[in-house]
Amino acid sequence: MKRFVWVTIALLPFIAEWIYKFAIDPRPFWIHYYDPETSYFYEGLRMLSGLSPFNVDNPGTTVQLASAAISLFTGRSPLTYPQFLPVAHVLGLLVTIAGALMLARTLLRNAPPALTIVTLWTWFMAPQVLEYQLIWTAEVFFFGLGAFALAAIVASLRDETSGLRAAGGGQDLLAGMTIGVLIATKFVFLAWLPALVVAYFVARERPVRRSIIAALGTLAGFVTVTAVAIPRYPAMLRWLTGLAANTGTYGGGPRELPRAGDVLANYWRAMSTSKAWMLWLAIVIVCAILAFKRAPRMRPVIVFGAAAGALTLLMAMRAPAFRYLFPVALCAMLLMAVAADELRKVRWLPSALLVVAALLFGKAIARDVSDHRNRLHSQRELHDQVAEVLRRIAPGSVVVYSFRFPAPSLALRINATTDAQLAEIAQRYPREGHYGWKRQVILPPGATRWDVLVIDEALLPEFPSPVGRTVARVHEFRIVLSP
Repeated sequence: MKRFVWVTIALLPFIAEWIYKFAIDPRPFWIHYYDPETSYFYEGLRMLSGLSPFNVDNPGTTVQLASAAISLFTGRSPLTYPQFLPVAHVLGLLVTIAGALMLARTLLRNAPPALTIVTLWTWFMAPQVLEYQLIWTAEVFFFGLGAFALAAIVASLRDETSGLRAAGGGQDLLAGMTIGVLIATKFVFLAWLPALVVAYFVARERPVRRSIIAALGTLAGFVTVTAVAIPRYPAMLRWLTGLAANTGTYGGGPRELPRAGDVLANYWRAMSTSKAWMLWLAIVIVCAILAFKRAPRMRPVIVFGAAAGALTLLMAMRAPAFRYLFPVALCAMLLMAVAADELRKVRWLPSALLVVAALLFGKAIARDVSDHRNRLHSQRELHDQVAEVLRRIAPGSVVVYSFRFPAPSLALRINATTDAQLAEIAQRYPREGHYGWKRQVILPPGATRWDVLVIDEALLPEFPSPVGRTVARVHEFRIVLSP
């Protein structure tokens, strides 16, 4: 029972900040993160209509399924999205709490209080993790699903580490299945299967047989979760191939091998903006090396954590954004957990690690709260300034907005998948259209032309039709009249 108390204490700072951003100073549904959030919402509605999801880039099927389940209660109209989103955010919080409780029963079952707290904070202090804990996207499930996966993987590599037990390869199958569920959430977890295979060979106990069982489990877990998206498997394969072989954003550029200079520069930029996290990773690595030397039985687990982290970094080499590197934080958490038995032997070390972790976690919370406030302030200011210009120069006109302008109508329209949905949105916003993903202008029903265009300057050169004069510039957006 005491271990759950310490897990609760570890979660309190995170939950307090989450409540602040959720209830005290909440982000309106139309500010900044409406993509990807509305994408998952609309894919959930597609599933409720009996269709396969269209967007399978992540593939994000677990979040899409959860969206469908929530929409059964909150409604299937695009106008119910403001009611859908808070429920989704609460579900994301509950999944995270469930993951922490799972770790308390398994990896952290025998860890001392200080190291229990330090291990959990290892996840939350990673760059942008706190931010994504309140965004309805694949990353919000990483900690919860990842905790179950790590428990199963450790049980597979060392029976007595976990309460999850099976016989005749059952643990290996379960470990593979949990990885399959993670891959169905985000493809970046593909790195975990080869890492598990490497760990089996380090364990030297029927590695080939166990690897085959785990691979079959991974396939079973992935197919089970993504069964609704089976017709989209070719699109998934094309997406992965493009990411691996092509340059540019999301593999949209020409086919070309990664350039070593570009890769190193990308990693250096990521490291230079996350010095505190780099410091903590260095501490985790030192702790893992200590455990590797002194605890031979835990070596396969440590090898898995190190290999999974390294392969994740390798997969993200073309675009090492922090959200693609979140699995590295899970691996760091695993390494800290398995090193706990050795670290506790140095009496002062757990307390020292707790102090350092508290300072870094506090810094992460302060930065996230500051970013949250600044984002809300700047986006509201942008919205209000543009609205004032529109009221002055073109009252009652048809206005078209481009991504990522903070407008309620655009937030609802940008990822809508049917004309019926757009028609419903137009009932509330009858004179507002949008400039869509495929460089198309989608007007509200009944309109034959637009009067004013509010567009990001970076998108203006590719706009598909002539435009008139610019009447105002507000931050990075231009307000342009029709020709």
